[in-house]
Amino acid sequence: MKYAAIVEFKKDLSKFDETRPVHRTYLTEFISQNKLFLAGGFADRTGGMIIYEADTPAEVEERLRADPFMAAGVFDTWTIRPYNAFFVSPQLLPPTETTVKYAAIIEYTTDAAVIAEHRPKHRAYLSGLQADGKLPVSGPFTDDSGALIVYRAESPEAAEAILKADPFAKAGVFVSYKIRPWGVMFGNPEMYPK
Repeated sequence: MKYAAIVEFKKDLSKFDETRPVHRTYLTEFISQNKLFLAGGFADRTGGMIIYEADTPAEVEERLRADPFMAAGVFDTWTIRPYNAFFVSPQLLPPTETTVKYAAIIEYTTDAAVIAEHRPKHRAYLSGLQADGKLPVSGPFTDDSGALIVYRAESPEAAEAILKADPFAKAGVFVSYKIRPWGVMFGNPEMYPK
C-alpha cells in the first residue's frame, strides 16, 4: 500500500543544505528497493512530501525517524495518510520531468452519498486533465477522507482554478484544501503503471 507522508520542517533550517545530499541518498535507497513512489520538497522550504510503499503507517514513521533530515533537526511534524495513486502520468514525473507541480491536499465531506453521486463526473474531469497534460498524479486517501491531487500549472492561482472547476469542488465534496508548490525530485518509474 502507498502512504503519503506530508512533512513539515522546523523554522531553523541551518542544517538543511548540508544534510540534503545525505537525505537524497537515503531516499534513493528506497527507490532501488521499490519502496518509494515519489518524493520532493515544497518550493517554499516549509516541508515536503514522500510517497512510500509500505505495509503499515508505522513502517513509514520508522523510515521518517531514520531519515538524516530527522537526525539533523530539519523534520518537525508529519501526517501519514494511506494513498491510492489512481491517475498517474509517467511522462510528467521524474526522471522525465522535474519542474515544480502544485500538490493539493484535500479534505472531503463525510457525506458518503454525495461523494458516490459525484465520483463518476470527478473521475471524468480528472481523466480530461490527464489527457491535457495537467495531471501528473491523483488519487484518494484510501479512507475516503480526502485526496492528494498534483496539478501541472503555471501558478498556484492556476492550480486553484483547476481545482475549483472539479465537479467534486462544485458539489461540496471538497470541504477544505491546501495547495503547495511541490518540487518532485524523485520518482520511481518501476512503480508507475505500464
